Amino acid sequence: MKKNYYLYLTFVSLFTLSIKWVLLILDGETNLNSSVLFNLEDTQYFPIVYSLAEFNFSPTYLDNIESKIIGFPILGAFIHAIFFKFIGVYSFIFLEYIFQIIFLIILFRVILNIFEDYKKSFYFLIYLLLTYSLLGILSIYQDSYIFKNLYHLFDNNFGTRYPRPLITGVLVFSALYLILDFKKQLFKSFENNYVIKISIILGLLLNTFFYYFIIFSFLLSLIFLININKNLISKILFKKLSLFVLVFLVFLIPFLFQNIYSEPDYSIRIGLIEISNEKKLFLITYLLKKLLSLKFFPFLLFASLSFYYSNNYLRKYTEKLNIFFYLIISSILSTIIFIILSPGIISIYHFADIILFSLVLYFSLIFFTATYKFLNKTKFFNIFFSDSAIIIFFFIFLMLDGFYAVNNFKEKRELINEAAKLENFLADKNINNTNLKLFSNDRIASNLWLLNDNSNLLISDGFTNSLKNSQIEYNYINNLKHFGFSEKKFKNFISFGKSEVRNNFFLTLFIYRYQANSLYTYSDKKYYTPYFQDVIINTSPFRAQNQIMPEDEKKRLLDLFTNHEVDSNLTADYIIINYSLISEYFEILNNDYTEIFSTKKYKVYSR
Repeated sequence: MKKNYYLYLTFVSLFTLSIKWVLLILDGETNLNSSVLFNLEDTQYFPIVYSLAEFNFSPTYLDNIESKIIGFPILGAFIHAIFFKFIGVYSFIFLEYIFQIIFLIILFRVILNIFEDYKKSFYFLIYLLLTYSLLGILSIYQDSYIFKNLYHLFDNNFGTRYPRPLITGVLVFSALYLILDFKKQLFKSFENNYVIKISIILGLLLNTFFYYFIIFSFLLSLIFLININKNLISKILFKKLSLFVLVFLVFLIPFLFQNIYSEPDYSIRIGLIEISNEKKLFLITYLLKKLLSLKFFPFLLFASLSFYYSNNYLRKYTEKLNIFFYLIISSILSTIIFIILSPGIISIYHFADIILFSLVLYFSLIFFTATYKFLNKTKFFNIFFSDSAIIIFFFIFLMLDGFYAVNNFKEKRELINEAAKLENFLADKNINNTNLKLFSNDRIASNLWLLNDNSNLLISDGFTNSLKNSQIEYNYINNLKHFGFSEKKFKNFISFGKSEVRNNFFLTLFIYRYQANSLYTYSDKKYYTPYFQDVIINTSPFRAQNQIMPEDEKKRLLDLFTNHEVDSNLTADYIIINYSLISEYFEILNNDYTEIFSTKKYKVYSR
């Protein structure tokens, strides 16, 4: 009987993942490479896998140009890189199934560790997945901030986006599974096997999603302090700590090496900013105000009341449920401590997301446990918790998930078909395994270029290359000037004198380099237009995604453009432009280039 639950979980994974592939096959107008890229959900990460598969840790996507190693935590992409090396793009499909099955099994094991009852644990998992699917449907049909944000909160922790949460989700819930047994292991002076497992999981989190590493480390320390006494402090405990440190060093050394020797400009592009004591005080004050605000404090109060209720009325599960309350406390306190101690921060909004998710997870567990206990004594129990009821809810979940997948496919269908046409064009023209240089503003086009074993991208996503910022600027100025841009056209292209939020072209090249919020601006605020100065002041310091290029930077780029002499060795052989993602002022004026192919969104030019 126990085996049946794991078969059900495998079926859930196979069904939910297969829907999107079946839809693509039935559509008949899609190709393998473009379909896989879209189903990754975040095509930004593919070039890193591609580079690692070639054992290239300093990707520039340009022959004869060297750089320092990339700062991206490569362990999260390592398994995909190995499989990609041997089975190509099929690796993404295969590993998606494998990791999703593993994830659901681990999630189920976490729940089973709490309730110690297979049927009850399976009920909770189905209700959790049903809530996830229902929020997905509501986010489509209801223009509600709450529904959309709740859905994204679930999707960022239970979804299949590569690499987060497809890879990190397995590690996060594996860590939670081990942490649930931490107290028991503490009183046993820790088994070697347990110490090795938890040090490996924490080491992997450090190298994949270090925010959870920080929070879980604090959580373990908190549980230790709550339960420790003088009798437990012994030489054996220190021996176990030595074992933990020894194993953890295996993961800490590459982490430190990568951070020391990676390209500094890469860290800036992914949002690293130095923070002074003044900024630390501002950030902590802002966080505390938000936590104590009327929008958030009632949830913290309710969590505290739930903690009291659990310890007095749900005593059978108190010890394990308390861990999730401590997770809320740890996510808040570790964020504050990290801000105080760290000389810099990077994409700190991840801490805020984890605080929210820990609250939602704790509320879900308390609500389910309390409801189950209450209904178990009433005639309504069979309506929600009988075998027939769970089968009905199980199929409702599958129907909702399928319905969401169909709607999601409809939204992306035109984009996928456009990419398929581009893929067919590259195949028809036999553009593969070349050293030809591509200029493109489109990630899908660049990825298809790489998948066809063409090695040179004149401009690439700033997240996936280890070039210096000056090299990126040189390459795009060199090509714009080669395309025939005048000084006036270049001014219009970069919106000189007219600040704008999240310019697609610069966002691709520089990611979070030009973040602008109440905590940080790239330049002095006087270099932003009056309107955007007000926008910046009122933008949350957690909003690293708010990107505005200041006017002094545009002036610097304009000077570079004016004084630039074209290097013919770094000009495009092919140009693929997605005109829906670029300024209306972009235009190819050099008669050396001819338009040879077009779709609704793409135009392809050849020299």
